[in-house]
Amino acid sequence: MMIVVNTEILTDVWQRLLTGPRTSWVLFEHGTCVVLTAPDGDLAEQATEILREFGPVQQALPQETSG
Repeated sequence: MMIVVNTEILTDVWQRLLTGPRTSWVLFEHGTCVVLTAPDGDLAEQATEILREFGPVQQALPQETSG
């Protein structure tokens, strides 16, 4: 099942949340947003490198406890 992401809505939300004058961020097509704390050069390239280093992130489901 493919989920469609509305990037216009996400862009608006991130712009409202990240209002600092020195805040840089990259929103990818599938909805992932990377906030850059030390932006330098090509922001998309820097964000991609961060995702390569720390990704992939997988959604976790809560585990039920018995008791």
